[in-house]
Amino acid sequence: LLEDILGCEVLGYRAPSFSISKTILEMIRQAGYTYDASYNSFCLNNRYGRLDINEQDKKGIAVDLGQGFYELPLSNLQFGRWCLPFSGGGYFRLIPGPVFRMAVRKILNVNHAYHFYLHPWEADPGQPRQQQASLITRFRHYTNLQKTLPKLEFLLESFKDCRFSTCIDYLHHVRNDCMKPTV
Repeated sequence: LLEDILGCEVLGYRAPSFSISKTILEMIRQAGYTYDASYNSFCLNNRYGRLDINEQDKKGIAVDLGQGFYELPLSNLQFGRWCLPFSGGGYFRLIPGPVFRMAVRKILNVNHAYHFYLHPWEADPGQPRQQQASLITRFRHYTNLQKTLPKLEFLLESFKDCRFSTCIDYLHHVRNDCMKPTV
């Protein structure tokens, strides 16, 4: 249905709440997707799935899982033994803009790429409020909605010297660059 509405093929998958596992990843591959973008290495959230992708072949930040299928892990900041979440969504809304920008710069310096996500609802401060949700869920969902678009503009302006692309365009780029002979 989504492909019919969009008029193009859907090539990527992102599991709700990053709830990924090796079994789910295999089902996604078998369904014909080119990539998954569900792995979040931030391990202090017990809703997030776990994958062991450290020994896999990497092309940029993309992890080649074989058979033309890739994992595009979310970008987090490694700070010694700690992994801090700086990939977007609620983290983007909750972390002060200058701190978020500094973390993105550090991630770019290490990985030469940064994987960011944002839900469309996070740019809608006028959305209906669900009062029956728990206090923590309401905090996670509604905090700083009014600041999302200005903060995103600030982030984009801060990195105007960078190239922005979709996940599939990034994959095409790194796959083609990795296939070119080096001189």
